[in-house]
Amino acid sequence: MHIKMDAYDPYLDESLKAKTKDPLWFLVKQWHTGEFLAESCGHPVTTEIRYAELPVTSVIQGNGAEEAYEAKYPAEFYVEKGEEGAGKPPNWDVSKLEYTSSLAGAGFKLTADGYYSGNLEWYDYILQDYGVAFGNGRPADTAPSNIGYSGMPSMRYWEADEATMNFRQIERKDENVLTTMLLDFSMLYGEDWYMLPLEQSVGTLRKVTGIKIKDSFDETRSLPAVQNKQQVLDQWSMFSMTGAKGAAPDNSVFFLPNSINELLEGKPIEEVSFVRDEFMNLVWAVENKYQENGRVVDRNDERSGESAAPAVYDKVPVYIETAEAPENWTPYFPVMLSGSQRVILLRGKAELGGSGPQQSYKGKLIAESKSFNQDEVSSLTVSLRRKYKMMNIGRDETWDLMQSSQGDWALVKSGPAASELLLWCAREKKPAQKVDLQEFLFDVVE
Repeated sequence: MHIKMDAYDPYLDESLKAKTKDPLWFLVKQWHTGEFLAESCGHPVTTEIRYAELPVTSVIQGNGAEEAYEAKYPAEFYVEKGEEGAGKPPNWDVSKLEYTSSLAGAGFKLTADGYYSGNLEWYDYILQDYGVAFGNGRPADTAPSNIGYSGMPSMRYWEADEATMNFRQIERKDENVLTTMLLDFSMLYGEDWYMLPLEQSVGTLRKVTGIKIKDSFDETRSLPAVQNKQQVLDQWSMFSMTGAKGAAPDNSVFFLPNSINELLEGKPIEEVSFVRDEFMNLVWAVENKYQENGRVVDRNDERSGESAAPAVYDKVPVYIETAEAPENWTPYFPVMLSGSQRVILLRGKAELGGSGPQQSYKGKLIAESKSFNQDEVSSLTVSLRRKYKMMNIGRDETWDLMQSSQGDWALVKSGPAASELLLWCAREKKPAQKVDLQEFLFDVVE
């Protein structure tokens, strides 16, 4: 149906007045909900953010060596690379079975302690040696924009709410207080939340020195960082760098690393499962795969291919110890260090086929791990792997706007930039499938 209005319609005038028969009821409801407290009077119009950025200039490896840092390479490449020959990577901490390294710049140091797999994000770094003076920084003018989501209360009077979210279907399982906080946030007035976009270069440490906001009443005020420093046990912060030795985080400082988004990963070339044996009070390192002359060998296949000669017994019972370890199992015994309460796991030798203690491993992971902290292996089975990673950088293609002989305009690729392949051997530590220990529980008599 098409309605054409040639002249002013007086009936719309009455509708736009939005009259009510009981205005006092609306005033009472506004008083009940606290709308007369003048908390939502003005709106931000313009903002000025002052900030300073300091680039990361070097990588301090776990062995103390220092290497120049380039932001075009991902942080994982600097931490995981360096495995050559029989030696371990310089950033690999054998006592923790994890990577450790530091990034340094002018007056600051960032340490990633306890990285063992996945991606290195900003929250993996601890801010140390934080004695740099950023100064007042440089200003950046930004336009604030509203934050929106489905089902958010409308900001205007003559605008219907979106019906794409049904808040009645949200259940509070186990009286979760976070669900209540989410509902409270979702049903607030929609114009109270704003976002100030500000880009940051990768591989830099940024400090926001101040934010000034001019509102719709032409008043300018400073915005402090949201942080509670009243009590140590009651601190709250968001997107803040963790301080060294339990220091309070600083919400005005943020580090943006160049992390890996996509890469190619090969199959494991070496794999070891660490499983705790509570009955024998030790930890077994089960070597599943190892690399020999460029070929990956599966040690479980070696075990399944063995053909043991059938045992011949007479009428006399024979006592057999079933605690004999398979060929690819290496024991680690708990040892308390003298003068301290620290307990480590020390590598031992297994008795293979009744021929006395022998070396049962063939790969690098067990060979270089003579001892490590016992806390690294809990009741869950831990898998330690070596695998190759590869990624391509520098593939930014150049596109030009060109006009054809017929007068048409088109984007034409003039050629890719010089590509660079990064290939390195990395390690990862993850939970693994449980290993059966039943064959070590009982002896038998045949």
